[in-house]
Amino acid sequence: VVATLPGHETRMAALAQAVQDSGAAWFGPTHWKGRDAIRLSVSSWVTAQDDIAQTLAAIELAVSKMLLDGI
Repeated sequence: VVATLPGHETRMAALAQAVQDSGAAWFGPTHWKGRDAIRLSVSSWVTAQDDIAQTLAAIELAVSKMLLDGI
C-alpha cells in the first residue's frame, strides 16, 4: 500500500518514523507521483485483526502528536 495525507505530504517521513518508533509497524517513506508518501504491506498470512488495530492506533496517535507539535 502506498498512501499519503493530501496537503500534508511533507509530513510522511515523520509519520513513518513515529509509527516505527512505536514498535507497532514498519512504514517506509517513499515518493509516488512526485509526492512524499508512506509504503507498507498488510497482506501477510500472519497478520491478525489485533495487528491491524494496533497499527491504526499508532497511526492515529502519530498524526495527533504531529498536529499538536505543528510538524
